[in-house]
Amino acid sequence: MLPGINTRTASRQQELRVLLCARDMVEGGDWVIPHFMGEERLRKPPLMYWLVAGAFKLVGSTESLGAARGVSALCAVALVISTFMFGRGILGRKAAFLGAMVLATSLGFLYHGRLAETDLPQTLFCSLAVMFLYEAIVLRRFRGWIFAGLAVGLGFMIKGPASVAMPMAAVLSYLLLTRLKFSSQASAIQQPRKSALYFLWGALVTLLIAGLIAAPWYYAVALRTAATGDQASDEISRLLTESAHRGSIFFYFYTLPARMGVWGLALPVAVYAAWKHLRHHCGARWLLCWLASSFAILSLLSSKQNHYALLLFVPAALLIGWLFDRAVSRINLEPTPETDAEERSLPSFYGRFADGYLKFLFGVAGLIGLVGLIAWVGQIQMAWPWPMAIVCLLMLCLSFLVLRCSKSRPITPSASVMVLASIIALVGGLYQTCLEKSLEGDCVVESLIMEHRAEISRSPHIAILGDHSAMVEWYAHHRSVKSFSLQKGAFKNLHPGDVLIATARKKHLQLNPNDPPPNAKRVHQDVEAALYVR
Repeated sequence: MLPGINTRTASRQQELRVLLCARDMVEGGDWVIPHFMGEERLRKPPLMYWLVAGAFKLVGSTESLGAARGVSALCAVALVISTFMFGRGILGRKAAFLGAMVLATSLGFLYHGRLAETDLPQTLFCSLAVMFLYEAIVLRRFRGWIFAGLAVGLGFMIKGPASVAMPMAAVLSYLLLTRLKFSSQASAIQQPRKSALYFLWGALVTLLIAGLIAAPWYYAVALRTAATGDQASDEISRLLTESAHRGSIFFYFYTLPARMGVWGLALPVAVYAAWKHLRHHCGARWLLCWLASSFAILSLLSSKQNHYALLLFVPAALLIGWLFDRAVSRINLEPTPETDAEERSLPSFYGRFADGYLKFLFGVAGLIGLVGLIAWVGQIQMAWPWPMAIVCLLMLCLSFLVLRCSKSRPITPSASVMVLASIIALVGGLYQTCLEKSLEGDCVVESLIMEHRAEISRSPHIAILGDHSAMVEWYAHHRSVKSFSLQKGAFKNLHPGDVLIATARKKHLQLNPNDPPPNAKRVHQDVEAALYVR
């Protein structure tokens, strides 16, 4: 999570909303009603803004990207640890460890865990809520209801209703499936009898605690403005019916495996194997209901975005970890006549799949290492830094050794997963420190502003053209205003001393023939940025 966390360009609108709202709070703004670029922003609850603002205060700077992104990084680490601790109780220590490792090295997790956005913290609290509800419902421990209420309330204050809907759907689907299909089956865990009042009081306690966490802010906002209800209803409408990010109902069928990176292709097999051979075990049944119910909710929403798939990562990673563990040791979690027959018939399936899949991954890693070395030697398109060349050589050598040794002495899937995870962590860290910045087109906007920041700070007004307005305001640390297009005489509308920053993506800036040339200009990748001073 940490390499390059302070240097990567802040260009995503989702992250800039958090950064600018938090900075506005610290610099004398309103802590109850967040403001983004001078306007009230009540579409999301403010807990993430408060956390980032607290990080700014802790380090004494409102420009520290490392402090702001450290909030998500800490949530990412907490999510990996909680995934292991939860999985250890329902699938075993090794399966939980492999599942946590799969989660920690998934592509979407590595990407969003280093951004000051709401997605990783929401995934943490939403996942904790489901884990504590398992403790309350399956293990019959009343403290689970209390901790679930805390997690639901905090998750709601991060990003709203999803932190209530996902745990509720997981619980309802589990109870429905258990009652309809497995009510006569023995349970792997001997559960004490509880009356219906136990579930009623538990649910009421969870909702009460969650409400006590979320209600005060909504009440405080309602006393000061009537806009919160309108913005909240607009956000719900956008998610359900009128989103600008529409997608097919099959969107997450390919998005989830893609966002899990190298582990994604194992997910369908893990789900099938769990359903066929551990469906009588309440822990595996809980994971399947959690994954299926959350998947269904996301698929039915009108708004579909890649980062929503993070909410599915924990159950998916644990099932994949269980699959690789089963390939090593046949753990019979519930000895019943039905599962005994299935266990005897399918031990070789897990081994063959895991062995073939991991060999395929090592082959891909070796090929990538070879291509990287060729690119470094030939300096193709760009100057590859020497640390990346060393990593490519390491990938090539490790892949060759593993594939070579596997012919004479089989390597266990757990060892292979550990080697692959180490390679992913090393490559990811060096990429983030050595290459990520040079591959971002938006970095030209940052470099242009930082080079002329003294001049910009003296300007009474700064006008912005293009879709980088929030990014310009963050790096310039100057309140900005929108302007007309260059063809419509934006430069002429400036007063003496004013600054105009124009940006364009995937197209050239169209200048007015009568306007003077820009004082400075940068072009990189598909982004062009220019600075004008009146």
